[in-house]
Amino acid sequence: MIDPSIPDASIIALAGLIAGGLNAIATGGTLITYPALLLVGSAALEANATSAVGLLVGYIAGAIAYRDEIRNSDGVQSIRLVVLAAAGAIAGTTLLLLTDEGVFRRIAPILVLFAVALLAAQPRIARNVRTGSASAGPRPRARWGDLAVIGCGMYGAYFGAGMGVLIMGVLGILLPLALQTVNAWKSLLSFVIGSIAVLILSFSGLVHWDAAALIAVTSAVGALVGVRIARRLSTSAIRWGTAVLGIASAAALIVTG
Repeated sequence: MIDPSIPDASIIALAGLIAGGLNAIATGGTLITYPALLLVGSAALEANATSAVGLLVGYIAGAIAYRDEIRNSDGVQSIRLVVLAAAGAIAGTTLLLLTDEGVFRRIAPILVLFAVALLAAQPRIARNVRTGSASAGPRPRARWGDLAVIGCGMYGAYFGAGMGVLIMGVLGILLPLALQTVNAWKSLLSFVIGSIAVLILSFSGLVHWDAAALIAVTSAVGALVGVRIARRLSTSAIRWGTAVLGIASAAALIVTG
């Protein structure tokens, strides 16, 4: 259990604030909230579940912001993507609930480093999406595309950090869409995956609801602040700063795991 002391609450609140800002600017909020929850005494699975619940607010805001682009998309394709992502999210959350605490604690540093790699690769992924959007070149076969979207859902529901970058890369390969439309779909599918994970985790007994509520509030504030900061700071500096924090988190998890 998490000690409801003022120092612990302050750590959680600050983590939520920073995470909300990072998610608004790029991605990587889980790289902040997950280690912070471990720091205040949460078990690994509980920290992951609580972080997922607390950060859902940011996905909602992103989906709402891109509602016009989503509304103007192909309806059949839209339903297909949502169903595939939802199926992956159900599988990923189920896998999470079946994972032993000790196993997850050992896997977590690898997942953190994978998220850091995705974050570092974000500019290249965005360029590839932009290039692919401008051409009508050959696309992967449907079954491989379906598996890729399901895989995004599984990863996002299982851990979540870097999910947006992963989805954006996959959609950029699969669909000849404009960059902003791909970004819109990234936001919607992140919301779908996050919502399903949260719905299932809500009945798991793993969520610290007081900490999740605190993260939800402060991450919402952080998202608003993050947009203003993004206008003043280099996105590259923010991305690499987050990557350094992620590597430090992974190292700490390995040492203490």
